[in-house]
Order: sequence, then C-alpha cells, then structure tokens
Amino acid sequence: MAGMRVFLPANKILRFSSLILIIVLLILMGTGCQLLEEEQEIEEQEEEFEQEELEEEDVDDPLGLEPGQVVKDAFLTLYSSEGTTRWEVRGEEAVRRDEAQELTLEPVEVDSFLADGEGDFPADRDYDLTGDRGLYLEDEGLLTLFGEARLESENLTFTSADISWQQESDRISSEQPTEIFGNNFTATGSGFEAEADLSWFHLKGSPEERAKIVWEEE
Repeated sequence: MAGMRVFLPANKILRFSSLILIIVLLILMGTGCQLLEEEQEIEEQEEEFEQEELEEEDVDDPLGLEPGQVVKDAFLTLYSSEGTTRWEVRGEEAVRRDEAQELTLEPVEVDSFLADGEGDFPADRDYDLTGDRGLYLEDEGLLTLFGEARLESENLTFTSADISWQQESDRISSEQPTEIFGNNFTATGSGFEAEADLSWFHLKGSPEERAKIVWEEE
C-alpha cells in the first residue's frame, strides 16, 4: 500500500515553525537565567568570603601576637585614617589581652610625625608623648596613655592623668584634669581636645574644674 503524503498549507508550516522557535527561545532563556543566577550567587559568595578576610585582617594584632602572648621591647606604627599623622609607639613590654582586641604596653613612649602638603613625613618627630601605661583598642583605633601622661612639642606641653588619640578623627583628647603650658601662659581645665597637628585645641571646663588661663607678664 503506498504511503500517504500529507501536505500542510504554507501558513500552517510557518506557524508551526514559529511555535517551535518560541519554545526553543524560552528554553534557552530559562537556561540563561538559571546560569546568570548561579553566577551571581557565586560572585556574592566570593564577595562575602573576601569581606570576611578583610575583617579578619582589620582585627589582626599589629604586633602579630597571640592572645596572652608577651613581647619585650615592642614597637608598632599607627597612622591616622587620612594618613597624615604617624605615631611610632614603643613599650618595654606589650601584652595582648585574651579574646579581646586590646594591646597593653608598659611603660609607653610615642613619637609623632606630621605629613607635609605632599604627604611626606619629616625625619625628626614633631612632638612626643609618654605614659606609665598604654592601651590600644584595635577595633576602635584608639590609643590611650595613662598615668602622668605627657605630650610635649616645641611650643606646648600637655599633662593629664590620661591622653587619647583617635585614628579616625585624628584628634587628641582627655576627660581628666589637664594642664597646658605655653611659651607665655599656663592653662588648667577639666580636659581638652586638640587637632593632631596641635594647630587648635579646646580647653574644657566644669563646675568643679573651671577652665582658666594665666598669662605671664612680659
């Protein structure tokens, strides 16, 4: 028996071909969307992993100490967030507190260097600080000198029970009674705040400890 041949009108063939093409495109689009979602998910996982690595690096101890580890003749270099102030910190002994991002140094000495307009630091320090003990809070970027803390520059001397430097704001401050000695004045107050370059400072006062300045007669 001879086979039968079926002939479809041209318009039906065109519609049938269009339908097949649409189905193929939908399959390809679905596959492409799935691949794109998988690629985005991989990128997000990589970004999260990189961020975790950065966070781990940010909290690493500058001296590379394990919790509880002690090191003699410690030295670390700290910079302000803008990179315009550099503090070189030394201690006869440094200890990292267990399970805390804290570093203690006893006693503590600091040489401070201020960058010029081109970002270069001088060979000689601009001023120095000393204290009986130092505490560096790594996660806060805060270094505090305790016990007869003293900051001395060519024209100014600050003395207080503690003096702190915040890396983010690049400011020096104290909430304890403070004395400031200048070339021709002596000032006392309940604390102070100053720019790291000492171009500006604010002497604080309180009802118990009013801020006052005594000018020397020429």
